[in-house]
Amino acid sequence: LGTTTLVDTGTGTAMGTVVLDPDTGEITYTPTLGEAGMMVTIVYEVCSDDGVTPAPDNPVCMQATLTITVSGMDSDGDG
Repeated sequence: LGTTTLVDTGTGTAMGTVVLDPDTGEITYTPTLGEAGMMVTIVYEVCSDDGVTPAPDNPVCMQATLTITVSGMDSDGDG
């Protein structure tokens, strides 16, 4: 079997916490308080190899940009 990696390239505008799950493809973002009402971007890269040729010799990689609109946030923690 091949392997798949999913990484944040760090070139987007998002300042919060990005969690990427290469098994499910799920991206979870926790924004900073200063991002409330803003649009932020996460640029990520997915790489996969065929499982036959060693990964450094035959990866297939693509980058994409995810745009998130951060809605109002509970800044005082009262729910």
